Amino acid sequence: LDGGGGGATVGGTDDRWSRFEGYGTLRRTLEIWSFVVAFFFRLWLTTQRWTYPKSARTSKKPASGVESKNGILDDARSDRLALLAIWLREQLVRLGPTFIKIGQQFSTRGDILSPEFIKELEKLQDKVPPFPSHIAMETIETELAKKPPGSAAGSGSVAEDEAPTPARVPWRERFSQLEETPIAAASLGQVHRAVLLDGETEVVVKVQRPNLKKLFDVDTKNIRFVAQILQSVDPKTDGAARDWVSIYDECCRILYQEIDYELEGKYADNFRTNFADLGWVKVPKVYWDVTTEKILTLEYAPGIKVSDREALVACGVDPSIVAKYSV
Repeated sequence: LDGGGGGATVGGTDDRWSRFEGYGTLRRTLEIWSFVVAFFFRLWLTTQRWTYPKSARTSKKPASGVESKNGILDDARSDRLALLAIWLREQLVRLGPTFIKIGQQFSTRGDILSPEFIKELEKLQDKVPPFPSHIAMETIETELAKKPPGSAAGSGSVAEDEAPTPARVPWRERFSQLEETPIAAASLGQVHRAVLLDGETEVVVKVQRPNLKKLFDVDTKNIRFVAQILQSVDPKTDGAARDWVSIYDECCRILYQEIDYELEGKYADNFRTNFADLGWVKVPKVYWDVTTEKILTLEYAPGIKVSDREALVACGVDPSIVAKYSV
């Protein structure tokens, strides 16, 4: 679904992020900074000995064999961090797609975050709410109006002397079937099964969440400011060479690339060409005449997560071979 983030099979919808549509820049900025201040205050509390019960405290020079730091037992601080990590994950989901995507990216950065945070942020890759189906249908029809039938990769503009394109094209003019209920959802979009006009070719249509670029524009400006502050105050006493501004720049670059579905389709075509001689590599075909910057139509190619050992074995797939080919 989204690069670096898996999707969850869904049965219902969740409109919790629709509130962003009525937000101005100031309101969104206040929401973000309220979260930032609350997080760092809670993180600071985990380092304060007086906030722990006596049973979790030690002397500044603990007895031999007792693992502690700043007079706090390591196990006690780890438990506190685990609770904070749960709170952080819940807040990232509340803040929406930008923060979910950044959380997913940080879930692979064990060099930056402690194991307690990594464990919770990994859950963001599987538990993301879909948006209402009627909005997805509207997006599909609006995007189809930008892509005349038979359009090639990256095309879709209409010549000045041609008739203006309609605001929306009914999906039935491009698909014989289109399921309103998504089969999966991720931080930037969700997927609907469909059948092309030939009545035989099964495809999936990945639909982008509404107003993502507008949301990204506001969110990333605030996040860059946070990165600049971290860059100036991070003591790096653990020896890690963290460059918070560079980390932000990389996250931001990936964010904007991932909301360009035409770019994703081109990458898929290039990947398929590069690995065409490997029979065990399958890259779904891109149907360009029903693909735009905000919808991506691919050949339907159901699969199994490489981490689902039981399902692999049930289908006669040897997990050891999958592991060998994946490395």
